[in-house]
Amino acid sequence: MKLENLPNELVKNPYKEIRLWANKRFKIIGKNIFSYLALVPHSIFCPKIKFEDKLIPPNISFLLVSPPASAKTMIVNTISEICYNPLNINKITPSEMVMELKDGDYFTLCAGDSARIFKDYQFNKLTEEVIYDGKLVWKTRRAFIDEQINANGVFATTPQDLSGSLTSDVWVLYLNVPS
Repeated sequence: MKLENLPNELVKNPYKEIRLWANKRFKIIGKNIFSYLALVPHSIFCPKIKFEDKLIPPNISFLLVSPPASAKTMIVNTISEICYNPLNINKITPSEMVMELKDGDYFTLCAGDSARIFKDYQFNKLTEEVIYDGKLVWKTRRAFIDEQINANGVFATTPQDLSGSLTSDVWVLYLNVPS
């Protein structure tokens, strides 16, 4: 979609417009949850931030943890409608994910049920490297891929699935969304 085809209000203030749009779709939680989610789509295009002697990518990813039947998957699918180059990784293998990512620069990884990703070490590590290290590294007997990539993620899971995947070296931050 071209910039000139977008509504003026969306171009002038995308954060506000995304929140208003979400509040119409999700009456009770839309404005609150999309206060955070509205930052995700464009964060992969922001320049890296210099901190001491390192460059830190400003990619914003989002993990929604809530009980079963609380519209998690619907929220992830909704935000994927406005993300740049979304890739639904719910039902693909790690090698399929690599094949999708290897030809692009910018992606938003989306998973409405990310329990499988957390439980699969190879998938979990690949997702972590792509989002946090900005690298796509994959080695098989036939191919070796080592590319820079810009990606962020929007994931959802239940507390039960998340707690079943935690190890002693993982910390979870719970944000209290104001009403």
